[in-house]
Amino acid sequence: MNTGTVQIMWKEIIVGFIILYLLRGVLDVYMIKKYEKLLKLFGVIEMDTLKLEAEKHLKLCNFFSVGPWNKAIYWTYNGLCWLLATISYVEDDEYDFLAYLGKVKNEQEFEMKSFVLALYYRSKKDFNQARHYYDVYLTSKHVNNDIGVIMDSVWSGKAKSELVAESVKKFENPVLRKLFAENHIL
Repeated sequence: MNTGTVQIMWKEIIVGFIILYLLRGVLDVYMIKKYEKLLKLFGVIEMDTLKLEAEKHLKLCNFFSVGPWNKAIYWTYNGLCWLLATISYVEDDEYDFLAYLGKVKNEQEFEMKSFVLALYYRSKKDFNQARHYYDVYLTSKHVNNDIGVIMDSVWSGKAKSELVAESVKKFENPVLRKLFAENHIL
């Protein structure tokens, strides 16, 4: 029996890990840039084409949005879910609208989901569901002050103010514009 020494090639292993890390960084940049490109194409190209491209990109982002260190990819994935939900709502497909919003990951980090669903269910007069999503919104991480101004105005029953009007103007998404109108926020 031969019990020779084993030599571990640490330099090659470290170089391999560095190459993998760099490739992953390039892939992350690609996923984010592709998402930004898709956002710019909203309203410019045919919705079916945009939806097909967004769904393909959603699958890629879903695969790589694993683990706590991929916050940028989580945001990209959730943004794609919101884009696809918007397309579905514009096409009057409320089932897909709700399905895409249901795919959002880490909803505590993505306040848009609870914001939209609270307004959506409020416009449908389903106040229990609306209140549930308002409570989810309250526990989420807040990154957009305008959403907070609007939610506070809607749920506290305060009169519409100039601050609310300014906040509403900042949102140009057709789903939000329609939900604002249905909730008498405009």
